[in-house]
Amino acid sequence: MKSRLEKVYSKLPNQKIDLSSVSELERASDMLTIDTTNLNELRDVQDNLQEFNLRFDAIQSLAEEFVNQYEYIRDAYYDMPNPSQIDTILNEFAINAEALGLEPKSVDIFNVLEEQYTEILDFSLSVEDFIDNNIGEYQTAKSIIS
Repeated sequence: MKSRLEKVYSKLPNQKIDLSSVSELERASDMLTIDTTNLNELRDVQDNLQEFNLRFDAIQSLAEEFVNQYEYIRDAYYDMPNPSQIDTILNEFAINAEALGLEPKSVDIFNVLEEQYTEILDFSLSVEDFIDNNIGEYQTAKSIIS
């Protein structure tokens, strides 16, 4: 006599397992594993790209600030009184003072102008050096924000 389990098994169709289907499933599983690895690598690349973009935005912002400051200094320098003009005024003042019989150094305003002239000359030379020494950086920063 057959047990119930044997009866049930006997009614099932007798099927053979197609091993090629199993190997195809294994290959698909391997491909999914490879794709998961690639996906993780792509996520790392995406994270690095986002970090790069954040840093580049910060660099662009700094470059823009540098360009603005450089242009402000440069424009202010070009708007400054020309030291040679001040020197001409001082020389004319000295000639006129001597014509009046005065020693130019004895006139307070001459001393103040001469002191300011020296300060302006020193300052204009340092600004001129800044402009000349940073022109390359200015052009680089300008290209970053373009």
